[in-house]
Amino acid sequence: MVGAIVKFKNNEIHGTPYPEFQDKVGYVLSYIPEAPDGHEHVRVRWFHTIPHPNGAPRNVNYSDFRLERFEILSHSDT
Repeated sequence: MVGAIVKFKNNEIHGTPYPEFQDKVGYVLSYIPEAPDGHEHVRVRWFHTIPHPNGAPRNVNYSDFRLERFEILSHSDT
């Protein structure tokens, strides 16, 4: 999973929508098969910075979300 290329996909079943991230693409830096909430989680490094969703003056370079919020575009070679 680490190194996979992923695209963020908002979906109503996932709770809070994050329109700033919709269709943004990045690669997986880390993968947790079962986080404390019982779901798979990934840390993604975005290919392009994203404006901070809370209006903070800094951009977002990486994010942590449940894996189910992503479409996997390509798997890593490892």
